[in-house]
Amino acid sequence: MQYKNGMPIAIIGAGISGLTTAHILQKNGFQAVVFEKSEKMGGVWAVAYANIHLQNIGEQYHLSDFPWPFTPDLHPTGEQILNYWGQAVNHLKLDVRLNHEVIELKETEEGWLLRYKNQEGVHEQLFGYVVISVGQYTQGKNKPEFPGIEDFGGKIITERDVHTLDIFDNQRVVIVGFGKSALDMATFAAKQGAQVNHVFRTAHWLMSKWILGVHFTYALYSRFGTVMMTSWAHPTTIERFLHNRLAFIVSRYWDLVASVFRFQVQRNVSGKSQAAQDRIKAVQPDQKLLHDLRSATPVAPEDYTNFQKSCNSS
Repeated sequence: MQYKNGMPIAIIGAGISGLTTAHILQKNGFQAVVFEKSEKMGGVWAVAYANIHLQNIGEQYHLSDFPWPFTPDLHPTGEQILNYWGQAVNHLKLDVRLNHEVIELKETEEGWLLRYKNQEGVHEQLFGYVVISVGQYTQGKNKPEFPGIEDFGGKIITERDVHTLDIFDNQRVVIVGFGKSALDMATFAAKQGAQVNHVFRTAHWLMSKWILGVHFTYALYSRFGTVMMTSWAHPTTIERFLHNRLAFIVSRYWDLVASVFRFQVQRNVSGKSQAAQDRIKAVQPDQKLLHDLRSATPVAPEDYTNFQKSCNSS
């Protein structure tokens, strides 16, 4: 198959990557059509739990040629992000088709034959290319089975089931896991007056929102921070030399950042009870900071450490 000028390009998924791709293609003269099987655009943000906030800051999270049309929180809420993308799609006149589920793709000599269904039935359309932007976090959540689970008298939910925070009001809650959603849920539940037990297998590094008075996005998400981050491949000769021949400098740098994180946590519990300090110690990781940064490092909820005085950690 050879692409013919003027053929439209299909994008499957109206999340952040799909909408951004459509915008870039449109800017470069292509006709882009976005297919979204659900009734909302926004990807993971359309199914996110109540009171979720972006870990990055709004200044660093928008299309370069469509700034925020309103003033969001420093860390925008899920609702603000959905509002932004709704206005962006309208302003940029992107062709986004909600409730359009792609059910089959077939490559032909003329192009990609895409079959999709909507409320009017099943349809076919020919495209020059197809971009898959379905993401990896919008599918249903896994609920593992445990022995004796049928005898448990309470509710077993995932964060996707938390539509309002009053679900935690004065409840006895166990939060399992140590990712961003688990930390948020533990903090939300404690704020709602719940008795919270936070259970996890491995503690991970928590990103401090402020590093010695500087917001972490400016301290770490800079060009320098990007250069110091290890990667499978480094784009410049200098970066390759730094990571291959002077790797000890990179390691020492992240050790220094880790020591600052630990210092700030310990300073927050200085003078508190031994029990409180033991709980804080339980959520301090043993592995290197860089190990967690390579996967996912959640930003510590502002009140998570404070609630260690009343939360149990296992």
